Amino acid sequence: MPNFGKKSMACLETSHPKFIPIAYDVIKVYDHSIIWGHRDEIEQNISFEKGFSSVVWPDSRHNNKPSTAIDVIPWPKQWKASDREFVELIAHYMRAAKKHNTVLEWGGFFILKDGKHFFDAAHIQLAREEYT
Repeated sequence: MPNFGKKSMACLETSHPKFIPIAYDVIKVYDHSIIWGHRDEIEQNISFEKGFSSVVWPDSRHNNKPSTAIDVIPWPKQWKASDREFVELIAHYMRAAKKHNTVLEWGGFFILKDGKHFFDAAHIQLAREEYT
């Protein structure tokens, strides 16, 4: 059975507690890594500059403490995974979230203020009603 590595565990530790039981349910059935939990100002702005995020500090859910967003990638393919593999992983997260009565939102559906689509396949965030 797959287990989280040290980096995934460290990212999960910076994330909202609602993610923990969900992530542990998913790792039992789909091998993956958690590559981001909380991002500080420098990390967030670098992510924006590289095109990995659509917002600068402090406007990402990754910037909350604890982080109300995580980024997950299929293992071992990581970023070489197909869109389908990301969708499969996210589907597991959505099912596990439902089991834990938690509402998640996926970055694959982001529409920016200018109306353009921003596809962030790795991004999952808690719906605002989950932490406000």
